[in-house]
Amino acid sequence: MRAIGTNNPLGGSLRRRSRGALLVWLCLLPLIGLLLYAQSAWPIAIYRIVMDGGTVLLWIIAATGFGMLACRALRLWDASSPVSLKLATSVGAGLGVLSLALLGLGLAGLLSFATAAALVALGWIAAIVCVRAWHRESAPGALRGWITEPAGWEWLGLLATPFLALALTAALVPPGMLWTPEEPHGYDVVEYHLQIPREWYEAHRIMPLHHNVFSYFPFNVEMHYLMAMYLRGGPWAGMYVCQMMHMTFVVVAVVAVYGIARRRAGAAPAIIAAVSVLTVPWLAQLSAIAYDEGGFLLFGVLSIGWALHAADSRHPRRHFIFAGAMAGFAAGSKLTAVPEVLIAVPLVCAGLAAWKMIARSDRTLAPWRGIALFGLVGLLAFSPWLIRNLRWAGNPVFPELMPLLGRGDFTPVQVRRWELAYVPPVEQRSIVGRAKRFCEEVVVGWQFGYLLLPLGLIAFVSSIRDPMAWGLLGLLAILTIIWLFFTHLQGRFFILAAPVSALLIAQMDWHKREFIGVILVAIFAAVGWVHINLKLLDSVAGEVGIGNVLGMNDLSAITLKQPPLDRVPPDAPLCLVGDARAFWYPLPMSRLRYRTVFDVKSDEPNIVKAWIGHDGKRAGEILLVDPAELKRLSASYYGLPPLPAEVKAKNQRYVAP
Repeated sequence: MRAIGTNNPLGGSLRRRSRGALLVWLCLLPLIGLLLYAQSAWPIAIYRIVMDGGTVLLWIIAATGFGMLACRALRLWDASSPVSLKLATSVGAGLGVLSLALLGLGLAGLLSFATAAALVALGWIAAIVCVRAWHRESAPGALRGWITEPAGWEWLGLLATPFLALALTAALVPPGMLWTPEEPHGYDVVEYHLQIPREWYEAHRIMPLHHNVFSYFPFNVEMHYLMAMYLRGGPWAGMYVCQMMHMTFVVVAVVAVYGIARRRAGAAPAIIAAVSVLTVPWLAQLSAIAYDEGGFLLFGVLSIGWALHAADSRHPRRHFIFAGAMAGFAAGSKLTAVPEVLIAVPLVCAGLAAWKMIARSDRTLAPWRGIALFGLVGLLAFSPWLIRNLRWAGNPVFPELMPLLGRGDFTPVQVRRWELAYVPPVEQRSIVGRAKRFCEEVVVGWQFGYLLLPLGLIAFVSSIRDPMAWGLLGLLAILTIIWLFFTHLQGRFFILAAPVSALLIAQMDWHKREFIGVILVAIFAAVGWVHINLKLLDSVAGEVGIGNVLGMNDLSAITLKQPPLDRVPPDAPLCLVGDARAFWYPLPMSRLRYRTVFDVKSDEPNIVKAWIGHDGKRAGEILLVDPAELKRLSASYYGLPPLPAEVKAKNQRYVAP
């Protein structure tokens, strides 16, 4: 048997230790873990992986094709760009381009299975063309050499496979079941992340929904959920594709962390950084449900990585252009990315440019021009959502900044209700209260895994002379200030700090003590996995068993076939009063009404009448009243009409006469 490094690239020892073998195990082990979780439901799990996972594969390759075209047009690559970064960058660019293409088609009423399939086909053609061009330009056998090359420290990535197995299993749990009642609970998923694409799918166009204010949010990630519904033939046929799509966003974001770190550091620090962020429980929990944090993380990490690279480059223009586009895509995924990425990243780059001018007497204007291009391109990439809202509501960021930019069709009471919903409770509004909440949610909160943030700060101290370390610390400080003073202090709004801390870890000079990092990551990963595994088992297996819900395709079993709806005509129109989880009700929207708490007017004598609306009950309509939910909302939100006596007297759902 030949040793590694001999002339036989296919020798047995090398095959077992190669990057190709590692990739095989990274795919197989999560699937094996899924089957262990599924137990007797393993045939359903396999079916979902083949059908829904196959759709995700078609989609991600198409996105990669579009992204490779964009990256080649910008001449983004250089000799220092590792394969992992090229792959993550191509995927991210393609996903952003696809989002805006889907938005345009949807607004024009042109989205259909045919146009969605055509986009996938065009992406595949682009991928084939770009791969062939890369093959012609590369040295002979480059791809084969990369696959057969010893993986070395990259084998540490196997530490993440328990988290991948758990996230894959959770992605096949019906939407809205996880991780209630704790964050990130799935209520938002079935209220708007999946429900709004479902309504647009049925309407055959993207339009404002006056009963669901969240339809005015930027939806770069949800555009892909809408595409999944077209590709699979319906909202419920595509719901697991949507959840696996979001998981893919998160995984590619971690690949981007590794690629960015690998460009500046050795393999060991880079893989320690990547595994430390992938094993953060928050990421495993968020990735499994159809949220939008995956896009925020992927686009945000790519923007940070390429912008910091540009700030240290002699020819930064094209890198700043790409970083700005990613910042715009991040803002189009989640509005919190506006201050955290679109504004914070150029501020940090400006600080680094100023440092270069002072410390190195570098008077070139190239970085400043690049930063200006970053802002311009970022605003352009974000602008389709701003223009849409300007036309719909007269406020480009509606429902935010309503007192300043306009309140659309909201009343002053609704404006106040919205504002108060997104500020911390009274006891947390003082400096001490905010600091205490930060310690609870972030410093000692199990969902951040205990290790990542402290190790990131230690890494900064060890690399204090590196300007990039100062840039990352500055970004971490901005994220902390924004979280403390401009959010309602929920842990997941600090999630971008996880990859930023991981990039700081990669800056550390380990002095050949990498095994200390490996041991630390392994210990804290085990602690985090135990926590999240117990949460999964408690929230699903403890009540009905994972095998009974895994891959369920008929959500009427948890709504329409349960009391009291099991005793009403199946074809009757239904109005939900108090409950906004409309995605759980597989009825055509022509027979289903609901509204969110923010869309309830206050000019009715009681909350039930306000929820129904000015038009009142329709002929033959069933009013399903949820007293427990109405009581919770009345206690939590400002300006709702009073509860009627019949609601106060009941706790179980009932059909109103």
